[in-house]
Amino acid sequence: MLAEVALKIILFSDGLRIGSGDLARGLASVGRAIFLGMALTLALTAIAARFVVSFPSGESPSNRTSVPRSLDRPLKTTPFAAGSIARLV
Repeated sequence: MLAEVALKIILFSDGLRIGSGDLARGLASVGRAIFLGMALTLALTAIAARFVVSFPSGESPSNRTSVPRSLDRPLKTTPFAAGSIARLV
């Protein structure tokens, strides 16, 4: 507990002493890292979702008449999802 309080005090006091030029340089590098990280995360998530859902190439989810087997059981056991699917079908 004492270590946490000391760390917060040190970080707060250092934050008060930082100059605007140092802050701008630090934010620029952090912004680039966040942008690259977000783009990579989005791309990897899309690739992973493509393999999990496994739609045949060229086929959109809206053209399918059935739910993929990997999603069938969880959707049927969730009352909200089952009602939503029943209304769509």
